[in-house]
Amino acid sequence: MAAALVLVATASTLGLSPLSPATEGMELGPAYRKPGEIDAARIREALDAVPPGASILTQDNIFPHVCGRAQAYVIPPDTRQDPETQERARRLLEGVRAEYVLVDLETDTLGTAAGAALAVEQTGAYSLVMGGGSLRLYRLAAPQPPGLQP
Repeated sequence: MAAALVLVATASTLGLSPLSPATEGMELGPAYRKPGEIDAARIREALDAVPPGASILTQDNIFPHVCGRAQAYVIPPDTRQDPETQERARRLLEGVRAEYVLVDLETDTLGTAAGAALAVEQTGAYSLVMGGGSLRLYRLAAPQPPGLQP
């Protein structure tokens, strides 16, 4: 029985692993894609532009790169099926006011990054620091002194 269990587990691992040729052509989530498929250099470049002590808001698949920060936040998933939770998440997100927002629309399987990018752009409080293709890094604009506002 144990030998059969080991055999089935090994076959499953070999057949379903993202590194296996058997999964070639399958649509895998960003967390399971082969390293060359995601342009990690772009993400590293964007993260290098964020000072170590700065607060940052990002999507779920980029969050592991910044989770060691004291003020790192993840964009909550879409919960339209539960309007109360959706509204609570929206209020929490507005209260965060992170210094930086980093999204990659290409690797956003949950559809949260596009909504966050649109919300950030609509506030007018953030400026685009880096934007090329699907990766966008926004920085919270410094408030203008009262006498210098346009």
